[in-house]
Amino acid sequence: MAFTPEFGTGFEMGSIESIASGNRSAAYIETTTVKTGTYSARIRGAAGSTDGWIRFPKASSAYLDVGAWLYPHSGANGQRIEAVLADGNVVGVRWYSTTKTWDFYINDVLIESGTRVTAVSTWQHVQLRVFVDGSGYIQTKVDGVDDIDYSGDTQPAASAVISYLRFLTTGSVNIAYNLYVDDIAFGEDDWPGDIRFDALMPNGDASVEWTPSTGLDNYALVDERPPSTVDYVSTSGPGLTDKYALGDWSGTAKTPQFVMAWAYAKKDTAGDIQLQLLVDSNGDEDVSAALDLSTSDAYYSHLVAQDPDVLDVWTDSAIDALKIGIRSA
Repeated sequence: MAFTPEFGTGFEMGSIESIASGNRSAAYIETTTVKTGTYSARIRGAAGSTDGWIRFPKASSAYLDVGAWLYPHSGANGQRIEAVLADGNVVGVRWYSTTKTWDFYINDVLIESGTRVTAVSTWQHVQLRVFVDGSGYIQTKVDGVDDIDYSGDTQPAASAVISYLRFLTTGSVNIAYNLYVDDIAFGEDDWPGDIRFDALMPNGDASVEWTPSTGLDNYALVDERPPSTVDYVSTSGPGLTDKYALGDWSGTAKTPQFVMAWAYAKKDTAGDIQLQLLVDSNGDEDVSAALDLSTSDAYYSHLVAQDPDVLDVWTDSAIDALKIGIRSA
């Protein structure tokens, strides 16, 4: 089967707030150690063996297929990609600077060691396939090369439901360590492959119904990266839509996989107004479910796996022509 994406990010919004506060600890946006684009995430395990981590909610399932670029820190004490189960148990892989291999662990018990030795403080692409079951499996690829292929009991207790994908690093007694993470994609059904993320920002109004906070064009009030709340568009009623044109995508030597629409939004009062994100391809829209808004600024996203115009894979020309939109609900 082909990989079915559920979520992906290259942190190209330029703000660690793209990960909700309850889903991160000691995590920061990074602009120096980056694999693709302008930004990555830096997770810091503090001295005193304190963990730093980021996590992403996973649709309830016993399966997780994930690929990500990681840059482990020299001397690091167990940097990890983990499936966190509904009962709190953990299944995943860890990298130690002593072995420099990605090894399979259930909780803190080593089950099988990897064989692909990687360099210290170097970007490496790690893919992990997990099936949590009494007759489950763990498979890994490192830089595109097969590594662990384990079949057996991968279910440590009663639950086989994966609640989160988590990236974690911990410090030692006296030293803090960083783990840099970029270009994460996860879902189910197959290896994700090497998926990377390019940012396209609004560069024109296609059609607008929201109210601008200043006299500028609407798109110019929502095109900042990182986001700014100094200017914005707003609406007080349902059923109103803004659509924005985007800059061209440079698809040379690339194959488009999916589109992620992002918005940074809030509601001013504790009312029931909601937000929908949409992608418009040649007049055909893929629209998100109505999203509940917080009264604090927060990120919202919508993944579009195929071109809604042709109900097939994305092409360079389709991405160049698409429009991004917001709709009140």
